[in-house]
Amino acid sequence: MSQNFACRVYVNQDDILKPLGESHASVNNDLIAERNKLNKKVLMCHLNINSIQNKFVKLASLIKKSRTQLMIVRESKIDSSYPNSQFTISGYELHRNDRKKGGGILAYVSSELICKRIKSVKSYKTIEVIVLDIQLKAKSIIVIGLYRPPKSFTLLYRQQLEEELNHICNWANLQRQSIVVLGDLNLDRLRPTSNEGKLLFDL
Repeated sequence: MSQNFACRVYVNQDDILKPLGESHASVNNDLIAERNKLNKKVLMCHLNINSIQNKFVKLASLIKKSRTQLMIVRESKIDSSYPNSQFTISGYELHRNDRKKGGGILAYVSSELICKRIKSVKSYKTIEVIVLDIQLKAKSIIVIGLYRPPKSFTLLYRQQLEEELNHICNWANLQRQSIVVLGDLNLDRLRPTSNEGKLLFDL
């Protein structure tokens, strides 16, 4: 897999989020090891594929080997000219939110889960969104896949981004008690006093 294929996985163990490796080989090995450890628990992941077209076979292999129940994929870089059949994985339902130029976000959901796609509550300008309603035993959860393409952080843009992130999170909070957010906002949480870090921590 090319260097542009990056994945960061966090596994909840005793309320501690444990990061796994980021190289392809490391992700493959670590993800499969975690799956074997967690056995039947639901595993949700987020991945930056930077164009799914020439990486689909390896993506499908990663999802199958790790038995990931939900994989949010960003920067798919496909449009309506690419049929769903080109990216079908047996036993998984595909949900897409394409963007005409670059970007794009999609989700693979295992047939083990009861899942319903929820139409975006509004049209967002700063973020790409995919929203799923998933039934886990007796609990329903809202899963939000998010992607913010990198852009100059002007005052007006920052205000619009903050407004849109607050909107989607507040909306989800009114729908369910349990919410999972997966994705990449391209905001630096290691700089909490910067405009980007402050926005993220405030959210």
